[in-house]
Amino acid sequence: VSEAKRLGMKGGFSLDFTTPEKAGYVWDFSRHECRQRAFKLIRETRPYMIIGSPECTPFSNIQNLNKAKREPGVVQAEFEKARTHLKWCCRLYQKQIDRGAYFLHEHPASATSWKQPEVEALLNQSQVQRVVADQCQYGQQTDQGDPLRKPTGFMSNAAILLQHLSKRCFGKGGLCSRPTGGRH
Repeated sequence: VSEAKRLGMKGGFSLDFTTPEKAGYVWDFSRHECRQRAFKLIRETRPYMIIGSPECTPFSNIQNLNKAKREPGVVQAEFEKARTHLKWCCRLYQKQIDRGAYFLHEHPASATSWKQPEVEALLNQSQVQRVVADQCQYGQQTDQGDPLRKPTGFMSNAAILLQHLSKRCFGKGGLCSRPTGGRH
């Protein structure tokens, strides 16, 4: 927080689909009404930066291993809902680019979402880049204090931000290179 304040940044708002607003509203971008409401809010407030982290489970390679054991219709419905959310985020990112503002997108580095057409279209723009970082370098750890590597992809049109979000773990043999060490 102090670094953000030092850079002149201030807090904004969250459109979180896991935590209802005070009035009880839940942001579910698979619903047209929610997308329109969010678009209006963003158009009116013109945020300097939008940060998106759409649901990643339907794009997870590990979760995809279990697809054959699940009801195909349920799997397809979950994927379509996640695709709608991802496409919506990409649309918002493009609007940010078009008006000279910024966005940051986060998803696991190995997620299949990085191969979706909307994401690839953003990445094909010269001002948009992607980096990969290991979350252990930013303090992610288990409840027991062991580091969690969790390679994570970040996409943005804010190059300086991506420089700060590109720390990789260079530990060998399961050891972590974070300052406090540990084993993954």
